[in-house]
Amino acid sequence: MSESYITTTKKAAIFFPSSPLDTKKLGPAIEELRDKNIIVDVNFNLDVSKGSVPYLWGSDQDRAEIFRQLLCRKDIDIIWCVRGGYGASRWLDIFDWKILDNITSYHDIIGFSDCTFFFSKLLNYGFMPIHGPLLSTFFSTSDESKDAILKLIHLGIPPYLYGKTLIRGKARGMIIGGNLTCLCHLIGTPHEPPWDGAILLIEDHHEALYRIDRMITHLLSSKRLNRLTGIVVGHILNIGLYEELLPKLLMERLKGLSIPIAFKFPVGHHKDNFPVVLGKQYELDATQDIAILKPIS
Repeated sequence: MSESYITTTKKAAIFFPSSPLDTKKLGPAIEELRDKNIIVDVNFNLDVSKGSVPYLWGSDQDRAEIFRQLLCRKDIDIIWCVRGGYGASRWLDIFDWKILDNITSYHDIIGFSDCTFFFSKLLNYGFMPIHGPLLSTFFSTSDESKDAILKLIHLGIPPYLYGKTLIRGKARGMIIGGNLTCLCHLIGTPHEPPWDGAILLIEDHHEALYRIDRMITHLLSSKRLNRLTGIVVGHILNIGLYEELLPKLLMERLKGLSIPIAFKFPVGHHKDNFPVVLGKQYELDATQDIAILKPIS
């Protein structure tokens, strides 16, 4: 890939929305990003209280306050989430979301997995977070996925993505979603994404097939899926007989929606984790065997 398009330097600040990680482990990713004209500031607000349990980075108040400070910083271009894990949902009710009405400069906010919680809330305020590699997963991400996120950062050009058609049709709408488990836990809260007329993206890993079934059933029972125009399924991994049983399950549970559905998109917990701009208008063309998810400019 030619990298002649990288003509400016971008500055990123790290954010721990959920679980902790030794920042020394980020060294290879930070070095690689520096070579691509992205300077990562790892020193901002690391002096926080110890989490009440080992799987949390700092207190809920710490994470909410640091996110507020990052949103207000005008010297950075990117808020790059370090890792997921668990914890983002705990500070949603603490954060003063009204301040978003006064934010005049938008950052690229990058992450996935547990980030689904606050990404979904951000969509209701017109923000367009990027579902893409965490800083902790960037170094092990495939070269093609890295190229795609770099082009998005430097040029603002999201990639076309290709999957396999399950139920034929064509749909347009804002793309929402992320981790399936997180989305289910948003139902009935004030932090749900805007479902109406949207294309839903889902991905997950280390969830048994029956739990995937249960979560899809939950979404069906909540009637949220009836408000969509289409569904795209990314990586759903480590569930056993993926190739044979997952498409069958998806078809059985989702065919009654009468909307286009496609799966096997390179998005989620895998080395192929291409970026998707949540909140952006996309078109899902599932009229052929190969489905295409393309951004609408």
